[in-house]
Formats: sequence, structure tokens, C-alpha cells
Amino acid sequence: MSVTRQTFKNLASNFVNSTFADFTKTFVIEQLVETSDGAGGYTVAWTTFATVTGFVQRKSGGETIENDKIDEDYPTVFSFEFIPGVLNNMRIFYNGKYFNIRSIVPIQDVDVWLDITADEGDAT
Repeated sequence: MSVTRQTFKNLASNFVNSTFADFTKTFVIEQLVETSDGAGGYTVAWTTFATVTGFVQRKSGGETIENDKIDEDYPTVFSFEFIPGVLNNMRIFYNGKYFNIRSIVPIQDVDVWLDITADEGDAT
């Protein structure tokens, strides 16, 4: 029996939906867009790229002291159904906070699910 990409995607989606009941968190992926200001220049603003429902998990991390200030590093992983075009220069808005995307990893290197690791903080 031959398994097509769509069949595999359906099987993976059914498995994830039945296995992970916590795939119910909604977050927004935003992209930075330049628009004309009408005077020959441009302005930049964050706009919605996609609204996603998935799984959010905060990973263990650590703390460092730099310039007499404690910096926390606790990455958060956002897992959701594959969306084409998600890039590292985007950010995620979740639970009233912004997260800068650190890495994007397709699960099993197919277009089914994405894991995005992101750090909480100001947009970069």
C-alpha cells in the first residue's frame, strides 16, 4: 500500500488530535511589514500573518547575570499544523506576551506539523 503525503498528513493529524488534548491554545504569528507613508518614505508595523491553534510548552532554562541584571532564558515551544511561509524574523503573540522566534523545525521533515522555539521579549 502506498502512503501519499495527504494520507500521512491525515494520519498524523488524527494521532495528534486524539493524543494531545491540549492542542487548544490560540496564538498569533506576526510579520513586520513596510508600508508607504505617502511622503516618499515608509513606516513599519507588525501585522497578523496567521492565527494558529496548537500546543504551547515552556521549556526549562536558566538565568545569567549581565550588567548587574538577571536575564532569564526559558524558551517556549509552539507546536501546530504546518503553515507555509513562517520565517525566523516573525514573532508570536500569546497570552498577552510577545515571543521572538529562535528556530522553526518541521516535525519529521514533512509539511505536517511545525515546532517553533521562541524567547519571550521585545521584538527584535
